[in-house]
Amino acid sequence: MVVCSFSEGLAKVKQNGKYGFIDIMGNIAVDIIYDETSFNFLQGVAVVELKNKRGLINNQGKLVTEIKYNNILDFSEDLAEVWLGQKRGFINKAGVEVIPPTYAIVGKFSNGLARAYYPNDKWGFIDRTGKQVIAPKYDDAEDFIGGLSAVSVNGKKFVIDITGKTILVK
Repeated sequence: MVVCSFSEGLAKVKQNGKYGFIDIMGNIAVDIIYDETSFNFLQGVAVVELKNKRGLINNQGKLVTEIKYNNILDFSEDLAEVWLGQKRGFINKAGVEVIPPTYAIVGKFSNGLARAYYPNDKWGFIDRTGKQVIAPKYDDAEDFIGGLSAVSVNGKKFVIDITGKTILVK
């Protein structure tokens, strides 16, 4: 058995090509049945994989989501990006699809907003409910950092704030 470092009282283990988690006493806390798992638990959840599909479990080993996603990325502002086929959306730590996978590309949440790539081949921004907050009109857009995002239209670069107001033209 290969044992990784502990996080939130559990450590990832590998035995006979399968993964699970043990507690600090060495007892199996999450059955060693998965093809892969995230390295550790973060805020009570971990990603597990079976047959190239992923889902979330809690620290008791109970499924929080179905094991159906192609990928689950890290949480930002309590939401994790999920991939279902070619579409992307967001789930919360309870496994609820807060923003169903409908977007081709999304960014991480920062300052309450995430960038989203729309069918018109433009970037806009959505809030934590999936509501469009800044219209999709940018050829390129970066995640917000400190309330600002770098965007471009027709080769011109701008910096916008979380309301979409232009702050700086480059």
